[in-house]
Amino acid sequence: MSEAFPSDSYLENLSGLVDSRTEVYYPAKGEGLDWYVSFVKCIYRLVRNVSVASGLRVYRIGGLTFGVKSGKFFDGSTLREYAGTESGSLTDNVMNYIYMQSDGTVVVNTSGFPDASSTRHIRLATIVAADGSYDDDDIIDYRQCNLWSVAGLTQASGLADEIADAMPKVDLSVGSESSDTIQVTVQLQDIQGNNLSGNYLIRAWLADSQYGAECTTAPNNGTNWSTGTVLETQTTDKRWLTITDGTGKAVLDVSDTGTPTFYLNVEIDGKMYASSAITFV
Repeated sequence: MSEAFPSDSYLENLSGLVDSRTEVYYPAKGEGLDWYVSFVKCIYRLVRNVSVASGLRVYRIGGLTFGVKSGKFFDGSTLREYAGTESGSLTDNVMNYIYMQSDGTVVVNTSGFPDASSTRHIRLATIVAADGSYDDDDIIDYRQCNLWSVAGLTQASGLADEIADAMPKVDLSVGSESSDTIQVTVQLQDIQGNNLSGNYLIRAWLADSQYGAECTTAPNNGTNWSTGTVLETQTTDKRWLTITDGTGKAVLDVSDTGTPTFYLNVEIDGKMYASSAITFV
């Protein structure tokens, strides 16, 4: 059922008035030759009101070609501008799904729109062409799916990235022994396993066991943080407050001429991490 218009008398009484919400002018009844000016006022105001709705609109060019109007959109907290195109290509005799990736690339496929939970995108339209052509009515606009998104990290993947960065974890890797020295690398990562950049304060101590207290006997040839800055040595060659470098990394050199085994335990934000065995041979 089509949408109903107001009564004729109601519409007649709008003559010469201006809509309070959109400021669209209703042409005045009975203006004679001046009616054209009234009509242009109406069109002018309509164009001003609907111009924002033309952004990223898919339109017909002809044959199996379509265009996409220029427009702007937010990719999380980043404003992106799309210049428009007149060279989109369709596959004949099948449903074409047209969408824009978060980097501003227009994609056309015949398998459907991507899963929004895994692929950030803007749905633009679908078009079914038949025998090498299509009409305006064959373009189904999907932009209304994106109208009410809020500028900022509101999409699930963007929000997940923000949360991941706010919850650092520690990756510990133990190197091979060389000249009685073994390097242990401490790398701050987000919860998704991506390396973090920036300076982080960590608590670190050598132990005789994973997650245990500081070791009974320190390495007999000493220790040195070759990467990172020691804020405080709490127990010589055993326990430290250390600041990572700008890449979120700190490296501890452990030296011993004997055959002991140590573990490097690290704490950040109350959570402990333990390295694999640091074994000298």
